[in-house]
Amino acid sequence: MWQGTAGADVHLNKSGAKDQVYVENHEAQSIDPQTNGPQLFYGLRYHTHITKPDKTATFHDQDGYWLWEPATNTVMLTAAIPRGQVLLAGGQCDADATTFTVKATLGAHDYGISSNPFLIAHFKTTAFSMTVTANPEGTWKLYRRHHDDDLGSPRPRRIPWLRWHRQGPLLPPEDALGAARVEDVVVSPEPKTCVRCGRTMQWRKAWARNWDSVRYCSDACRRYKLTATDEALEASILDLLDARAGSATICPSEVARAVDPEGWRDLMEPARQAARRLVARDEVEITQGGHVVDPSHAKGPIRIRRVRRG
Repeated sequence: MWQGTAGADVHLNKSGAKDQVYVENHEAQSIDPQTNGPQLFYGLRYHTHITKPDKTATFHDQDGYWLWEPATNTVMLTAAIPRGQVLLAGGQCDADATTFTVKATLGAHDYGISSNPFLIAHFKTTAFSMTVTANPEGTWKLYRRHHDDDLGSPRPRRIPWLRWHRQGPLLPPEDALGAARVEDVVVSPEPKTCVRCGRTMQWRKAWARNWDSVRYCSDACRRYKLTATDEALEASILDLLDARAGSATICPSEVARAVDPEGWRDLMEPARQAARRLVARDEVEITQGGHVVDPSHAKGPIRIRRVRRG
């Protein structure tokens, strides 16, 4: 949870533009990875609640999701406002980026804005953008901009700083809502890769005491462990790729045939597992339809290629 107390809003009313300071509370929780066929999204579910200083009445309320697709470095924001307005904004964001921008436009078929008839008639929002910047000292800065063509005036909203609650509660004992206590945010450890099947293992409460020593995602993987055949499949993937052009891809069936020409069908899943382990070591990529996919969630035929850098 984080809070901004120096926000400035320039909003429109019947007499024109009006400046208004406000306090923003923003809470977010991670969600399970989401898929659309070959697409894989990581995300946060968020809730934003804004009040005027020393007031408890809601000035602005908003719910939605932040989503990021690592295969295309696409970042998206969904927003639903209880005044009859929703939007989907999108942009690009590299994994190590410290700033990014998402945008939405009225009438767009992809990243667009939808409002109820009254807002369309009187306060039609035709464009939206938000820029998020992570500062080195651990604070965040947001800059939102709406544009209402019907009234002919831009509507900037600025939040000079937002403090991120990772090390403990930074809000006063009672927040801007006047009652809710701030809870420490539980930050889960980084995920691991199963040394047998190559799938990503997310931290579980059951593993809290021995997470550092966890190596297998299941009893089955722990029972079979790595075999000489598994190592041969990894070597076969790298040998086949080395023998081809740098942009070439191979099929797991080629890998299995190279290791055991007679019993290759039994090695199809082990070959996919070998590819996933090499992905975890940043040596290869798994693709579907020419796009890199998360190996832990890829279903159906896959191709394997060398990691493309730069």
